[in-house]
Amino acid sequence: MEANNISSKHMKKQILLLTAAFFFTFVLCGVASAADPSCDLTITTTANPIPPSQVYAGQTNRIWVNTIKNNGPDPSPVTTVSLYASDVNSGTTPVATANVPSLASGQTVRNLTGQDIYLIDPTIRPVTADTVYGSSSVKTVQYTTRIDPDNNVIETNESNNEKKSAVKPVYYNGYAGKWNEWINGGIGGNITTKHTYDLRGGLVYSSGDSKYRSGSFGGSGGWTTYDIHWNSTNLPIPSTGSVVDVWLFVPYTWDNSHDMPDNVTLVFNGQTIHYINWYHDQSNFGAYPEFVYGLLTYNVTSLFNANANNTLTFTRPSATDKLSMYGLTLAAIYADPNATRKQIFINEDFDILGASLNDYGSTPELATAYIPFSGMTIDIANAANAMLHSFSPSAAAVNQGDTGEGNLIVNGETIAYLVWNYGEEVTGESDSTQVAIDVRDILAYLNSTGNIIGIQATPSASPLQAASQQFLVIEYNEVIANPTGGFFRNALDVSLEAIDPQSTIYYTTDGTNPTASSTEYTGPIHIAMNTVLKFIAVDIDGISSPVQTETYTIDTVVPAITSTDPANNAVKVAADKTIKVTFNENIKKGSNFSVELKNGSNVIATTNSVSGNVLTIDPKSNLAEAQYTLVIYTGAVTDLAGNPIAYTTSKFIVGTPPTVVSVDPTNNKVINTANKALVITFSENIKAGSAFTSIKVTNQDGAKVNPLYKVINGKTLTLTRNGNYINGLTYTITLPTGSITDTAGNTIITR
Repeated sequence: MEANNISSKHMKKQILLLTAAFFFTFVLCGVASAADPSCDLTITTTANPIPPSQVYAGQTNRIWVNTIKNNGPDPSPVTTVSLYASDVNSGTTPVATANVPSLASGQTVRNLTGQDIYLIDPTIRPVTADTVYGSSSVKTVQYTTRIDPDNNVIETNESNNEKKSAVKPVYYNGYAGKWNEWINGGIGGNITTKHTYDLRGGLVYSSGDSKYRSGSFGGSGGWTTYDIHWNSTNLPIPSTGSVVDVWLFVPYTWDNSHDMPDNVTLVFNGQTIHYINWYHDQSNFGAYPEFVYGLLTYNVTSLFNANANNTLTFTRPSATDKLSMYGLTLAAIYADPNATRKQIFINEDFDILGASLNDYGSTPELATAYIPFSGMTIDIANAANAMLHSFSPSAAAVNQGDTGEGNLIVNGETIAYLVWNYGEEVTGESDSTQVAIDVRDILAYLNSTGNIIGIQATPSASPLQAASQQFLVIEYNEVIANPTGGFFRNALDVSLEAIDPQSTIYYTTDGTNPTASSTEYTGPIHIAMNTVLKFIAVDIDGISSPVQTETYTIDTVVPAITSTDPANNAVKVAADKTIKVTFNENIKKGSNFSVELKNGSNVIATTNSVSGNVLTIDPKSNLAEAQYTLVIYTGAVTDLAGNPIAYTTSKFIVGTPPTVVSVDPTNNKVINTANKALVITFSENIKAGSAFTSIKVTNQDGAKVNPLYKVINGKTLTLTRNGNYINGLTYTITLPTGSITDTAGNTIITR
């Protein structure tokens, strides 16, 4: 221990933290006086829509303002740039305005900010017949951009503040959903239900040996005739089944010679067939505005050979036409008394989609095809599944790492991303149909009526996918189990009820498939352990329904937390952190789904959700620098059997630790005040940490100054001693990790 009455001249401090230095540059921007104008703002390039060839009807338009520059010798003041459209109040009222920052001499907005200015023209121009490419009465728009529109900036040249664009035609955007396009004399609409079936039976479909047949890459001699074959196993009809309807779907692309629909010939099993419906779409702008994509549908029921070979010959008028064919689909609906009841919806249309602001001026929301299913009410309670068979020509993974293209929306909820993928994306002739098909059960998302599916394009460079025919098949149970299978905390009794009251139910509990020789159901079945219950219904004619299965799991163990992110007592947590709590098994919301994130007594607004075995707590805004406690109340979540979690908490601190910005005396400073107070200034207000008492000042021999007085005031820590420092000795200040924290509790870390 040092004596307190000896004077000192030398002292140094230890480097405590590795800190970053921040430099700010300030530019003084003034408005020149009328007597001495010194800046010259100019717009050197016309403002253009993105892309620049047209203005879109039915949507807002994104306008690129390039380039705003200061040609004067002195900095320009902050001002604005306004956009005017010739069809809005004759171009006298701005449709959009943006700020223009102060620019140094010779500087452009892009030089300063790294990007140009983009304005949104919010005007929604109606989609009409005049917006079809090639219309003789097409409407036009000319944009004017004007910098300093109120003439507040005095410049050396006031004549170069305005620029007019070329006159732009107004077209609808063909890469949007057809609900925003003009087709066949009206708004195109949606992919709607054309056929419905409610029967015991099913749906089978096949593309046979069809593939993408390019009109441009069909060989040196081109092609006029194309044969497609379906063999006897492609569309299996049960021996007890009978064909109800057979539909042929013929999708195509690149028809700039308008071969479709009336200049092609289709011969099915030796008979010329005629289309029932023709659907089509086109981009309506750009390099290929009138290249038509579409779908023809045919009813070939009377010509179909069940469980035998079927052949189609497609003939186009010219071997060199651009018309190209996607793979075809032959779909058969059949009745079968041995099959379950099914409701089958067949929706038809064709809608090309592309989401790219730069290429098409379209967003995913705009480039969405909607598929409403109508004509039948779905009995949700008794449905076993709802299989959606969704067809998307040209859909394939475009961006590296993507699993496919397009998102699937059901009744407003996006349930799957990057869904459709026909295989490796190719241009020209292909061994693939280039029609992606996604099949999935969407029962959990359906309502009894008013169901709408969405196929939403995903952004990429020059993307294209289409939505064509869509099949929705609802399969019903023959026997209703109550309760259905799942996880349960206690033993239970299961009752079975046949839809046909004259049917007899037979069941097994050993995992084998039941027959009419199995145990007959006469009353509730007691389940006391994990059990696979299988059952059938046999009608008065002796016909058995398909086997149904329900699995019952008895679980009495409470779910346990395996990890939290951020971990308990974590520090330096990011302000935008989403909190995740992982359990050792799948969980669900409890009857008291009470989960809170608190800062002291204040409850932070969050969105809480459960998926699989993860509880997610997502703050609605960035968290302030502070200490937070996550509280999961008893019963907030349970496992799938209903076993509730007990009350639990986890703490973490948001923010960055305080850093030392200065020390007086500075490092290696020679001082001549023997009783000098040592002042350490931090980057933010501080408080004593858990290791505050370990702060020390030592001489070169390791002896501590004692007593050492430590006082915190705002951002400063002041160290004083009772006496003087010893002349000629070197001193070191030591601030251990954890000795100082900011007000949120983020601790300094010494190295």
